[in-house]
Amino acid sequence: MATFGWMIRLARWYTRKPKLVGFSALAVLIVGLAVASVVTGFTHGFWPNLLLNAAGDMLGGMVILLMIEPIVSRAAVQIRQHPHLDFRLFAQRIPLADREILVLDTYSGLFDAVNGPRAAAYLRDAARRGVKIKILLMSPATDASRLREAQLATANPGLQIDALLHDNIALLSRLENELRAGDESADGESDYSAGPARGSGETAETGQYVVVPGYAQAVDEDSLGEQLPLLSAPAVPSAATALGADATNAANPPIPVQRTEVPAVAATVATPVAAGNFELRLYAAAAPFTLYARDETLLFALLPAYQQAHDAPQLEISRGSQTGSQITETFNELWREARPVSRLAPIRLSDDADARPMLVRNVIVNANSYYVSNRIDAALEARPDQHFWPGLSGGEESEAEVVPPGSALGDQLEFAYRRKYGRVLPPAGPRFVLMRPARHGAVPKDRTVEFDRLPLGQILGWLAEARRSVRILDTSSILIGQDGDEAEAQAFVAAALAALGNGATVRILLLAPTTSAALERAQEIRDPRFNLKVERNIERLRFLGAQLPGHGIEPERLQVRLYDQLPVISVHQIDDRVMAGFLPYRRRSSLTSQYESQRHSDLGEFAVDQFQRLWDRARPLSGLRYLTVWTSPTLPGTRLLIRAWRVRRVWYVASERVEDLMAQAQRTGAAGSGQQVRAAIEEVVQSVFRLSDPVDEATHREVWDEFARIYSSSDPGVPVRALLADVI
Repeated sequence: MATFGWMIRLARWYTRKPKLVGFSALAVLIVGLAVASVVTGFTHGFWPNLLLNAAGDMLGGMVILLMIEPIVSRAAVQIRQHPHLDFRLFAQRIPLADREILVLDTYSGLFDAVNGPRAAAYLRDAARRGVKIKILLMSPATDASRLREAQLATANPGLQIDALLHDNIALLSRLENELRAGDESADGESDYSAGPARGSGETAETGQYVVVPGYAQAVDEDSLGEQLPLLSAPAVPSAATALGADATNAANPPIPVQRTEVPAVAATVATPVAAGNFELRLYAAAAPFTLYARDETLLFALLPAYQQAHDAPQLEISRGSQTGSQITETFNELWREARPVSRLAPIRLSDDADARPMLVRNVIVNANSYYVSNRIDAALEARPDQHFWPGLSGGEESEAEVVPPGSALGDQLEFAYRRKYGRVLPPAGPRFVLMRPARHGAVPKDRTVEFDRLPLGQILGWLAEARRSVRILDTSSILIGQDGDEAEAQAFVAAALAALGNGATVRILLLAPTTSAALERAQEIRDPRFNLKVERNIERLRFLGAQLPGHGIEPERLQVRLYDQLPVISVHQIDDRVMAGFLPYRRRSSLTSQYESQRHSDLGEFAVDQFQRLWDRARPLSGLRYLTVWTSPTLPGTRLLIRAWRVRRVWYVASERVEDLMAQAQRTGAAGSGQQVRAAIEEVVQSVFRLSDPVDEATHREVWDEFARIYSSSDPGVPVRALLADVI
């Protein structure tokens, strides 16, 4: 092959500078012919005349070339059509690339089992020669991939786009791994390890994608084990084979090739530059076309709705044409919006071997990995106790802990997200989620343990050791000092502070006092001081909330809500333990049998589901205030815990019970109008207000906006009234 080295160099020079080479060759021939004519002395005879006439013809040819060349250039940008995309032929043309190769597709047959090994070998050698390679595929397990699969289902029964995408990603990730082999300067955020997974799915900066047979896998950056075998490079065909007659068709001209010979691909070593020349990204929105580009030649097809893109007609154009410029610009926009695979971490919803992973964004803060994805939010909305498995196989079972938006930790995560991904999360989500290992330890997994009553000491001990989540559901809680026992109350506060300090989120649900449900429960258990017990719980929880800033704990980790209907079960869930007791008739739940089980047992699932159903309808304690209402100067006031909020120093209330009291007073004649009803709110000491007529939403828009912010609802469901100053 060395004998023809000068021919190869000449071919490359002609490819880069065709005009210069052509004019140089003409000039050399003209000068040579002129010199030969002078040497012969312009004598009569065949050779002198031949030389003289040939020189004149060459001058004429140069003039004609100057005039025709612009016409030829314009013809080169015309669109040519192909009936379908030939992946084999495109793979064979990869060695001809000098500057750039672009691929945009849903999933690509160029990287399937038939064409993939050959194409990967060509791409690897092209990257090592300095060719920039950008590959853009659809992100699996997204709405876009599911829609595309549904579109193609009729014509392609059984087509699984996610499986094909994972196969593409696996091969390309393995290719990038080879390009990075021996590169010790690769940074932690984009480096690929080539070892077995530990199951954590995290590196020092982000979960990385590493290929094992058939899949890519997330491993630690320093988890380097046995090197995966490199892609076996197929024998590179000679120029005659790569560009032979069987590869062309007169009726269907292929992509134009200016070279006449393909150089043998030299065996090169991996370098940091070679790794930087290759990048794979995934996009989540449907692209309008597919694109396979090599240097100045673009081969694209508009994406048909119900047909495979590679079976549709392909249009071949030049990058320099107007259409080519628009297509390249659209590709670059999609490229900027797409996410590199190295910045996505795989995570699964099941530990089944056939479970398909989701590729999601994540950040590392304080040595913890936080995931952020609409798909994780959707899974948690469908099943609040959903468990996750990081990585593509194996991995430790984990449960999700949602980081409260607007918290100090949330601000840190948003800053890390902006630094890593170069964009800001939308206000509506998704939310950051911490995956904590689901520890089962001594929790009973195959059986239920029965207690004759609520084991306060054990629950307080478990609470102090909580690391992830705590849920407490009761009418009033003996655990929180309902009986006025100061020692019990202090023990709960200490255990709760320990759990919150460990990073746990504590959610507590209590029966709202002064409601009809509370009155019914008080009559049922024959306890006229039931409301007082709940109020003691509320007082202790408010005290606990006030202690959080002094201990460096985000206030959002403690969430208390009040419900207004009798439950069927009491719940004490601490990490993977669940203590449940069914609400007995005429007895307090803490004094009846309690059943301890594992959280994901049938009983545990039922208990958490009951908690979540009440939680979604309950009202936050932070938005409730005690209001004392007088409907007549001669009648004692009624103390209510109701929704009350302040806008521009004016308090507004929305309560069905207040409306009932006012209606009852009007029926009995105790009050002539709503304005004669008086009320006092706990926030304003020694002040009495009169209740206004219902406030109009159209003229008090900011009142409804503040209500929606606090209660996560735009409709109070009852009239909204203002507390107007009437100090006595």
